[in-house]
Amino acid sequence: MGDAGTLAESRLSGEANIGLTDSDLALFVLNVGDGDALVIRFPVEPPSTTPTYGIVDSVAGDKTIALIEALGEAPIRFVCATHPHLDHIRGLRKVLQRFDGKVMEFWDSGFRYTSATYRTLIEEVVRQSASIRFIRPTSGFELIHAGAQITVVSPSIALRNRYDTHGVDVNNASIVIRVTYPVRPPSADYPSTVAETQVAVPRSRTMILGGDAQTDAWSQVISEFPHIDRDEKNWVRQIGGGSPVRPLACDLFKVSHHGSKRGVNLELIERLGDRSGGLGPSFGPPFLVGSSSTGASSSFGFPHAVTQELLREVRDPQAQAGGTHKRDDELGIHFTAQQLDPAGTPAGSVAFVIRADASNDLFRFGDSTDEPVDLGRARRLL
Repeated sequence: MGDAGTLAESRLSGEANIGLTDSDLALFVLNVGDGDALVIRFPVEPPSTTPTYGIVDSVAGDKTIALIEALGEAPIRFVCATHPHLDHIRGLRKVLQRFDGKVMEFWDSGFRYTSATYRTLIEEVVRQSASIRFIRPTSGFELIHAGAQITVVSPSIALRNRYDTHGVDVNNASIVIRVTYPVRPPSADYPSTVAETQVAVPRSRTMILGGDAQTDAWSQVISEFPHIDRDEKNWVRQIGGGSPVRPLACDLFKVSHHGSKRGVNLELIERLGDRSGGLGPSFGPPFLVGSSSTGASSSFGFPHAVTQELLREVRDPQAQAGGTHKRDDELGIHFTAQQLDPAGTPAGSVAFVIRADASNDLFRFGDSTDEPVDLGRARRLL
């Protein structure tokens, strides 16, 4: 059994309004105990004057609804049920009912599940079929919305083909989403002149939202989105293979399966932080965010101590030297169940804000699991 631990109050600013601008993209990871409830607030895209949203799971529909109402009710680009487990979908039916007529798409993993909660959720989607497009995406599915690029990296088609044959664990059916903002200009990927190849590409930030994906799913992801290391051999450069490609490198990883010991492994976390193209070690993504209860309050013993040590070892290697890891908050490791030190009160929900110039900030809100997020109580990580 693990313990989400503490976050030093000295590393947080005082309470203030989060102050999102029209051009900001924000990911909210809500403090809902054992489960997931994520909201993506997309930038305002002219001529509209309001933002749009992506909802990824909701075990607590009321908390998800309250956040969107506080941010400013507007169209919802998609609602994604990563997989049909109760701790991810229990609140989604209520969300769909509250925003009836305002949800553009519903994304489902395609894993047929025999629970009453899943059945009634799909029945609600079918009831709203005149206004909702029903999509079951697989890896490679992609859209560009409000200046952001959203890519599904799992489940793979190979896993989808196994759903009704020799089987797939329902966690491995999870939809895993990569969000990059601001999106790269087309000229960066499809240059038409030599001059265009020499223009500096604007910076961007990337988040990967892991759902409950486990080893089987991640092995497919690594195979389908391979990292290509830098190679300075002449023949490699002649065929254009000299530059590294790192499709899984990200700035924030929403740790899969609530910090379960089966959700991630060390090599995966290193891959998610690999920005050197093989020229140096990877210390993982700068931010690792998990959603769960903690210790005895968690029905499943999440986050697992093995996973916590794994995350710490990638961010701050000490195994060979036998040293002591830095504090989790110094390593960019944040769990919604963390307590503030020394206050002993909840650190609460997490928001990761990416701005149009690719600068970013992380905020905590101090809410308990049964409290709505108060946007006026945002405390920025210093």
